[in-house]
Amino acid sequence: MSQQYPPPPPLPPYGQPYPPVAYGSGPAIDYRAPAKRASILMFVLAFLTLVFAGCIGLVSGYPLDQLPADSRQVLEDLDRQLRNESNTTLSTALKVFAVMMALPAVVLLVLGIFVRSGKRGWVIASLVLAGLMLAVLVLQMLGGLSQGAGGLANFCMLSIPASLFGLLIGFLISAYRAAGMVGRGMVPEGYPPMYGHQPGAFQGPYQGPQAPYGYGYGAPQAPPAPRDDDRNS
Repeated sequence: MSQQYPPPPPLPPYGQPYPPVAYGSGPAIDYRAPAKRASILMFVLAFLTLVFAGCIGLVSGYPLDQLPADSRQVLEDLDRQLRNESNTTLSTALKVFAVMMALPAVVLLVLGIFVRSGKRGWVIASLVLAGLMLAVLVLQMLGGLSQGAGGLANFCMLSIPASLFGLLIGFLISAYRAAGMVGRGMVPEGYPPMYGHQPGAFQGPYQGPQAPYGYGYGAPQAPPAPRDDDRNS
């Protein structure tokens, strides 16, 4: 059974404008979507890092003599070791570590605000910061493997934020690739955004048979001029 095709639309009269040309009517494409996903993940990572840094800061000010005996003994040994090796206390070391964690988290939070615009400069800056933070986590994971069971537990714990930063880098790479199209906003699928035309914007008089029209049918031809024989008859 042969396939039935719908009849072609009627051709406009000679000299009349063509109907609007629609290049596509599918769902809109948001070229800022990868940047928005990266921004949300940056907010989540910054929040979790700030919470962890705040917890370390609180622990740094807790008196050691109020801890349980087992925990107090371990921390006192660590405090004594730090005093002998670097002339600093455990409380000071924890405070410095908390600040070192909070600073990149704040930068990550600020970049997450601006990266939503999808501009290439903010995306590159976020990629650099995320790559540095992932590198630090990977080095800590590899360094902990030589510490026995405690190092293995540290490796498993750090693998979670490392995976999230790896996912963030993937989102940022997608945002970088889409950065060149961000200025075009949301464009319907099937519409060629590189030409900058609006769907249905082309209208004009008939210019000749070179312009195609509807369903593969040619444009209307001009009526032939009357011949001399027809005039004499």
